[in-house]
Amino acid sequence: MKKIISNRAVINLILAAVAILLPVISKANDYILNVMILTLLYILLSFGLNLLLGYTGQISIGHAAFYSIGAYTTALLSVKLDAPFIVCLIFSIIVTFLFGILLGFTSHKLDAIFLAIVTMAFGNIIRLVLMNWREVTGGINGIRNISGIMLFGEKMTKFQFYYLALFFLAVIMVISYNLVNSKTGRAFMAVRDAPIAAESMGINVNRYKLLIFAISAAFAGVAGSLYAKLVGYISPDAFTADMSIRFLTIVIVGGLGSFYGPLAGGIVVGVLPELLRSFESFSMVAYGLMIVLVLKFAPRGIMGGIEKVVEYLKAKFKTGTKKDASAGGTK
Repeated sequence: MKKIISNRAVINLILAAVAILLPVISKANDYILNVMILTLLYILLSFGLNLLLGYTGQISIGHAAFYSIGAYTTALLSVKLDAPFIVCLIFSIIVTFLFGILLGFTSHKLDAIFLAIVTMAFGNIIRLVLMNWREVTGGINGIRNISGIMLFGEKMTKFQFYYLALFFLAVIMVISYNLVNSKTGRAFMAVRDAPIAAESMGINVNRYKLLIFAISAAFAGVAGSLYAKLVGYISPDAFTADMSIRFLTIVIVGGLGSFYGPLAGGIVVGVLPELLRSFESFSMVAYGLMIVLVLKFAPRGIMGGIEKVVEYLKAKFKTGTKKDASAGGTK
């Protein structure tokens, strides 16, 4: 008898129910809601980084740059032109997509270590531009008085903003799932596992690398746009190299190439800074230690570890069932 509902559908329904009910059940205040929203934005961005690193094997240590580009695009349109949120969002996606193509075009032929250096340099360049182009970006003072998102003529509350961020995360997850399970997704994995073989079979490796870089950047643009509207004030200090390392940690800890990896990694890394707030100066040490421990004891991340446990339990259950069956047959 065929299963009417797949295991993945059940998992998705459970995750959706938990995410929807969490703010209500926890009776979260504005501070906790703020942490939850930021965690959703980190997860949203990390889905793009997971596509880039987990499915095509391209490492980026400069994704905070795309995050900042999306945020500043929205901030400038809001403050200078009083543009509505949907216009700000669309332009943030377009601008970050174009920057993704630009960076991808200049670095798609580089090996992993050199690509990492280039993306890190790109992040530093963007931050320097934000700090020194005072006439446009406000320099180190940033951009203030960014208008919030309006709902029925009133500014959206943190509670409402949480569900808006959750909606965009759901959209990104659907896009990611359809992309990974399409012909394009299979091409991405071929590029990751055997680029020379993929090219010999007619796959345009460079084009696919360029495409995934742009898509990943656009996801960061969505997160950046929402972030600017959430906080109402942005400055270069919010988009440091530490932020890029945090995004990378989410993907590695969650599980490279695992669809649910960004969810698991985002929850851990999103909550960890709050637990270590007294030791904020050691945050980079904590992230580095976490990556080392995960690579040592769970190379496939949290989701890989969960899959291993599930496989072990299934094998145990099958063994136990066979023993019971054989014991029953000998009576």
